[in-house]
Amino acid sequence: MTTMTTITDLPLAKLVPGKRNVRKTATGSLDALIASIRAHGLIQNLTVRPVLNKKGSPTGRYEVIAGNRRLAALKALAEAGEIASNTALPCHVLDTGDDTEIGLAENTIREAMHPADQFEAFHAMAEAGTGIEDIAARFGVTALFVRQRLKLARVSPVLFEAYRQGEMTLDHLMAFTITQDHAEQEKVWNALPNWNRHPGTIRRALTMEAIPSDDRRVCLIGLETYEAAGGTVQRDLFDSAEGGYLTDPALLDRLVAERLETEAERLTTEGWAWTRVVPDLDHRAFDGLVRSYPAQMDLSEEDQAALDTAIEAYDTLAEQHDETPDEPEIAAEIDRLSDEIDRLTALQQVWTDQIKASHGCLIGIHWDGTLRIEAGWRERHETPAPANDGEPETDTGDEAPAPSRKLSPKLTAELIAHRTAALRAEVMQRPDIALVLTVHKLALQHFYRDGLTSSLDLRGASEDLTRHGDTLSDNPGTGAMAEAQGRWQLRLPSEASDLWDRLLGYADTDLMNLLAFLTATSLEPAFESSRSKRHADQLAETLDLDMTRYWRATPETFFGKVTKSTILDAVRESVSEAAAENLASLKKDALIDHATARMAETDWLPDALRRPADPDTALAA
Repeated sequence: MTTMTTITDLPLAKLVPGKRNVRKTATGSLDALIASIRAHGLIQNLTVRPVLNKKGSPTGRYEVIAGNRRLAALKALAEAGEIASNTALPCHVLDTGDDTEIGLAENTIREAMHPADQFEAFHAMAEAGTGIEDIAARFGVTALFVRQRLKLARVSPVLFEAYRQGEMTLDHLMAFTITQDHAEQEKVWNALPNWNRHPGTIRRALTMEAIPSDDRRVCLIGLETYEAAGGTVQRDLFDSAEGGYLTDPALLDRLVAERLETEAERLTTEGWAWTRVVPDLDHRAFDGLVRSYPAQMDLSEEDQAALDTAIEAYDTLAEQHDETPDEPEIAAEIDRLSDEIDRLTALQQVWTDQIKASHGCLIGIHWDGTLRIEAGWRERHETPAPANDGEPETDTGDEAPAPSRKLSPKLTAELIAHRTAALRAEVMQRPDIALVLTVHKLALQHFYRDGLTSSLDLRGASEDLTRHGDTLSDNPGTGAMAEAQGRWQLRLPSEASDLWDRLLGYADTDLMNLLAFLTATSLEPAFESSRSKRHADQLAETLDLDMTRYWRATPETFFGKVTKSTILDAVRESVSEAAAENLASLKKDALIDHATARMAETDWLPDALRRPADPDTALAA
């Protein structure tokens, strides 16, 4: 039977929520709907049916069959005093038909507005002079949401139409807003193969020459300092952190140098004999240097008592709570006690004026963008300053390597894969070494039969290192190789038949850079028992491989995969014997948390990632 309806104006006070409404599940906040009704009135009528009493007579009230959210929004406006409770509302009054069928029809035949149409509507309002805040208020959305939609105007009309036709997603479209160069946008989209058209790949292709805002140099000086100095940033409003890309690398480097020089001047005024600024502070900076250590001083009675009390309280809480406590106040107290123990322990270590007078500091940047200060170094040939008792310091040379700790085969394979990922990234940047690697591999096969082998696989294969562990995807080397893969994919022809002619047209430097990339991808993991292990060590030595740039001990990469004793050995070696003793009584979960915090400022590496103590002769550089 056809449903009969009449449209009647009914007062809001006489409308009640329908108990048989098909929409049973809440679908989010009413804020947007309230804002729309406030700005535009009730655009869609309510569908109602008279409420009858037990005798079947009308009661004067009406049950809402379709439109309960609109009713709730209207009542919220009435409660706020923005509309009267007896406001007349246009309603479809039903006298026949099935309530469920009618409610279902109204809620299923509607189609959400396409974001492209929404963008054009917002854009038209903005062009007509309506402010962003007003647009947001009228539709119950945030000003950021409106800005994001309006920013789609930066995308090429050709790509915008492709989005409208379903040839790309909204995520693809948003990735293109990082630049306003329509020609470059279209070039990147057309050059990328279908399998590699990811939003992240698009952003990387459009910002290859820029510096991401989370670069450690940016973290050191602060993005605000860079912008205040006149630096420009390509903003990405679709990034949840509203990050972007810095477009003036020279300015960034100048600001970083000034920041490090300021720190050097401060250390000089404290009495250090010399300072040396080395932003990329790796093992090469310590060549020819010998380290001395601060004098151990007794704490005052007051500080010693405070330290004993803090350690006792820390141990008690750690014993009572197996894992990180769920109670925020207990977790906060454990953190406070740990900080207090660190503070008081640090008071025991003092750089004396005698040590400062003959020693210096190296200043660089940690991987997380914080200042890194290596204090207490002197030239190996210089005589050390006398200690407090007038006796010269004992010069034991470089620290002896710690005894090897047995790790599981699975973790060892994962660490070797991390080293291989780092070697690949380093070789990619050294076309000269890539050429030596290739010649070395071919010469071994042609001239030699003594069992030596290379860590290079010249079949053009590239082993997926991520199969060795779930942390490999976070290795900077893995990311660098993936970015290079995307860049070369853009430059090389889509058809293999066109490759030869393309390569013939390349300059020598381009061919060498491509060779370096392809050679790097062909490096294989060299395990301890592998015949290529010695060659991999030679390669690492030639490249001065610094694994601290590629790997850090974290719960995911190390602590969560080894025993308590191995964790304590790492703390003992990288921090101090006292630090390991302080943590020894902790349960494993708490130990992992505190070991991670204590070792965050160190450059500790497990044996599998260290440079060989006595490496063979390196490859000719």
